[in-house]
Amino acid sequence: MKFICPRCGKKVKAGKPYCPRCGLPMPPPPPNMKKKHTGLKVLLVFAIILAVLALAWFAVGNTVTLYFHSEDVVEQLNRGDLDLPGVRETDFSVLPHYMQQTLGETVEAQSDGPIMEAVLPYLQVERESIHGLFTQSSVDYSISAPDLETWLLSTDLLQFSTQDELLGAMLDYIPNAPLRTVTVTVEYDRDGLFGWRGEYQTVEFADAVSGGLNTAYNVLYEQMLKELEEALG
Repeated sequence: MKFICPRCGKKVKAGKPYCPRCGLPMPPPPPNMKKKHTGLKVLLVFAIILAVLALAWFAVGNTVTLYFHSEDVVEQLNRGDLDLPGVRETDFSVLPHYMQQTLGETVEAQSDGPIMEAVLPYLQVERESIHGLFTQSSVDYSISAPDLETWLLSTDLLQFSTQDELLGAMLDYIPNAPLRTVTVTVEYDRDGLFGWRGEYQTVEFADAVSGGLNTAYNVLYEQMLKELEEALG
């Protein structure tokens, strides 16, 4: 709201005590105008406070939920249980069919297989850190498992005449095997207001909990294909 100075005609903003051009005293603003502006300011401050509180409540809720959710995952894995959403369906990499048989039943059969059953009691998982809290997040896990990768890549597999002999040797090795430790990042998506759903169905996660079984099998498979190509010339 503006007033017109009766002396010089200058437009003067309401609330100014004097005309900025000629110095003539200006009338005070109407009382209801002051109340209106004061009320708007109060409402604005109140709205900002509510928005900040809602944001804080949402962030704290997400933090607490994801914290305990990931802690439950750690405890479950350390108990030797892969019965997590997405974990049982994890394909231990794309392996040749005869290599998949070493793990036990097929993925569709929902079985851990003899190797994983032997590995799970020695599995050690720790949560390292949580990243992001609003639309998407991720959790870093430190996963230690018997080092099957090193054993498979350093062992003369030709000494085993059957797959059962190879499987038996691996099972004998696992209880005294050194641990292979890697950090795996599991992505989480929002599931409801505070819920989170982790994506465990990845090659990285499967490789970590199996002690590098994916990596070793894929390396061996590539070597086998290379030797076969060279033999066929």
